[in-house]
Amino acid sequence: MKSVKQILNYLETQSNSTRIKVNQKNGNKLPQFGVPMLILRKLANELGKNQELASSLWNENNLDAKMLSVMIMDPKKLNKNKIELIANEIEFCYLMDDFIDYVVFMRDDRDIYMEQWIKSSNDILGRGGWYLVVKSILKNNVDEQKIDRYLNIIKVELGNTTIKKQETMNRALCEIGINYPKYTGQCLKIGEELGVYRDIKVSKGCTSPYAIDWIRVGLEKKEKVKT
Repeated sequence: MKSVKQILNYLETQSNSTRIKVNQKNGNKLPQFGVPMLILRKLANELGKNQELASSLWNENNLDAKMLSVMIMDPKKLNKNKIELIANEIEFCYLMDDFIDYVVFMRDDRDIYMEQWIKSSNDILGRGGWYLVVKSILKNNVDEQKIDRYLNIIKVELGNTTIKKQETMNRALCEIGINYPKYTGQCLKIGEELGVYRDIKVSKGCTSPYAIDWIRVGLEKKEKVKT
């Protein structure tokens, strides 16, 4: 399977109505087949990094083609202008998440985009910036000066920012509280004072995105790992 046409034909055979509904619910406006992520990732592994093919797939007006595209992009073969151009074209949260995972976070200059995008008023671009913050936190490579600055931004903006940006900003708050013990109390206090997601209903067995609940569950899991 080497041509864009062959790939699109295959993706169409993997259409999933449930996935289509999930994507639509989360804001996708592009034509789509609704291919499950497991299938897209498997195909991406088979194709390997291929920037020429990735560029051709990106130019297709189809969500699944674009999702596959970012999975096979070669981060080293994209310049700063191209990274910013692609990022500004993305209008769907999951596509931005994968672009961060497979491309931007793999680059040595990722902090440049992180610092730019967290300030963006664009919902999806702002989401991307804060997702970069989350990934850096999980790698434990964020210094205290930056954490202080991120928490100050969160205190001011979390309660009234845009929907998809709020999700990753809230996750940043929770991951700081879970992974940096010095800041756990402060994160719990911020979460309680802002009350974002406090009243949200979640399915049985799922963890609430409310910071107080999320941080406590995360800390409990870390303690279980230790024992």
